[in-house]
Amino acid sequence: VAQHATGTITGRVLRDGKPVARATVEICDMPLITFQTTPCGSSTFARTALTNDAGEFQLPDIPVGSYSFAVKPDGRWRVMMTGSNCCTRLRAGATFDIGAITVD
Repeated sequence: VAQHATGTITGRVLRDGKPVARATVEICDMPLITFQTTPCGSSTFARTALTNDAGEFQLPDIPVGSYSFAVKPDGRWRVMMTGSNCCTRLRAGATFDIGAITVD
């Protein structure tokens, strides 16, 4: 059985330069623009995190690959960073900080 290399993705959600607390952040391989519950609901791989009071999130056990991010800061989803190759640079057991995701 092949083992897949996984690491942790971290980042922050900001609005007008200020942290957004309790925002939902999803990472997945194939987000949808039209969806029932979440943009990542029908993806083969998805993980979800909630931001803390500083707007920071952590997504552990992410396999190396290309993903998109969706953020729900206030009841409405926004698909961000579609097709991002950030996670192709992730290394097994390492943490990769994607920086800030800015929402309107």
